[in-house]
Amino acid sequence: MEWCYLILAITNSNEKLIRELCAKNNYDEIEVYTGIKNLQDFAIRELQNLDNFKYLILDITDLKEKEEIIIKSVVAIKSMHNIRIIILATGYRQGDNILSRLFKEGIYNFIIGDSYQKQDEEFEKCLSDEGNTYKDAIRFRVDENTTKRKSKVIIKKEYKKLKQLLTVAIAGTQEHIGATTQALLLCKFFNDRGLKAC
Repeated sequence: MEWCYLILAITNSNEKLIRELCAKNNYDEIEVYTGIKNLQDFAIRELQNLDNFKYLILDITDLKEKEEIIIKSVVAIKSMHNIRIIILATGYRQGDNILSRLFKEGIYNFIIGDSYQKQDEEFEKCLSDEGNTYKDAIRFRVDENTTKRKSKVIIKKEYKKLKQLLTVAIAGTQEHIGATTQALLLCKFFNDRGLKAC
């Protein structure tokens, strides 16, 4: 298959960086779209035919759209076209929610380096024959249980009385740290659940 343009880039503020990285890595066939106001409409209406492109560089650095819209747009492009999507997200870090959600959707090529040298290395890897694999991008995965975890107390509703009497000790490491308050709160907790505590 012969490509008319190898790379399509969508950016609002990093056109110079993208062109420099492409030129440095000997990718001259590039088309750049700037000033995209609505990524979702653009993805559905304007990007109907991406057969001429092998790579899509999507710069999410300064997109004004909500995270949900960006995810939906990327998923729509990925499902409609056989093209490698590369996310340029300068200023983002591993662990950012949007990057972990894109990873979850099967996007493994990210450029997030904070220095030009790091961006160049990531760019070169993303445009290599294989690109980044699941193993390379696993660092962007975030465990949902840790991100959604709030300080919740999980209480079992069933209690088995194994002993008639149970002694619980509360100790503080220094004066006025609140050991007495914690002891009173623990007694209240047990009393509220129908157990006798003093």
